[in-house]
Amino acid sequence: AVALARIALHELFAPQVVRFFIADAETLYYGTNILRIRSVAAAIMFFCFFVVFVFLGFGNGRAALALAVIRWACLNIPMLFLFNSLFGLYGLSWAQIVADLLTVAVSYVWLFRYMKNWQRSGQPGRKELS
Repeated sequence: AVALARIALHELFAPQVVRFFIADAETLYYGTNILRIRSVAAAIMFFCFFVVFVFLGFGNGRAALALAVIRWACLNIPMLFLFNSLFGLYGLSWAQIVADLLTVAVSYVWLFRYMKNWQRSGQPGRKELS
């Protein structure tokens, strides 16, 4: 609910938020669009962090670290280069959304597999995913 409220507020008041920091017309135009894109990215990041925190809560720091490496080194950084070359300035903002959506897919597959092994054995299984 908080993420949806944040997206709605940024969607409605993005020009005012950007104008608070800088009033140049061109910067306002780009800043407004980028703020709107980034607010969606922040909501998607919640799902990535949720799975990381679940693994940390189960004491599986290796899985949490692996997801962080997958998110940044394997997906986000390559997407930044790719989307920047394909779409320019806006590509940098969209790259995070795409990378995070892919990370969410990997994270939840990994989490469901982890939980399935946990249910089968009665305890969180580090060996299956570390």
